[in-house]
Amino acid sequence: MKCKFTDSKQIYEIFKFIAQFTDNVNLVCGENGISIFTMSSCHTVFVDMNMPQNYFKEYECTESCIVGICVPVLLTALTKAKCDLSMEVVGDKVLFTRTTSDESIKYLIKQMNIEDDNMEIPLLHENVHMKVPYAVLKRWKKSILDFTKCGVTIRPMAECVHISSKGDGGAVAMQTPVHCDHVTYVSFSDPCEMTLGNTLLSRGMSIGEVNPSVEMGYQNGMPFRIGVKLGEGYLQAYIAPKYSDDE
Repeated sequence: MKCKFTDSKQIYEIFKFIAQFTDNVNLVCGENGISIFTMSSCHTVFVDMNMPQNYFKEYECTESCIVGICVPVLLTALTKAKCDLSMEVVGDKVLFTRTTSDESIKYLIKQMNIEDDNMEIPLLHENVHMKVPYAVLKRWKKSILDFTKCGVTIRPMAECVHISSKGDGGAVAMQTPVHCDHVTYVSFSDPCEMTLGNTLLSRGMSIGEVNPSVEMGYQNGMPFRIGVKLGEGYLQAYIAPKYSDDE
């Protein structure tokens, strides 16, 4: 299996996002591309990623394989700077090559044997599906999450999205109008309010570093989804609702 990535910076941001939830992931490589499905170490978040074949500049996989990667180690080999980035399976190791006009660096990373349970997200019929620019999410974080450092309640309404939080030091509430420059609904069908842990939501919002066009949604009583598109593929996290004072 070998491939060349189209956007080296986005690959760095993808694995930086994943590293917030788990240290080790299996890259499932097949003829149609690469996928990841893993659960966070705290068992409250699922990360689901799909990179189809056309996401890559070049992609070749004649035999399906699972590549176990230590994400913190991989991040030390990647870079936010623009470069040509390729990956190739070489025996029990993975070769990542970074090439610029000045230099070419090869990182040979040992594969890990990672046991993953067979997990999947059931088909969800979301009561709300909305598009929220990353700039709006950053305002939510600064005004709400950073103020209380406590759980956050999201209540989608017909004409606005109401965000609130209450902590030991006080409470805060904010309304963002449904408007093309702020929040837009893809679907809206009597959604209930959703309360999420501050830390997990804050980490989830950082997915905007991968792609600033962020989508969020949920089926009432089910995990909260936040994600972005990767060309015709996607990266998304499913965050469990908060039912107690524990994060």
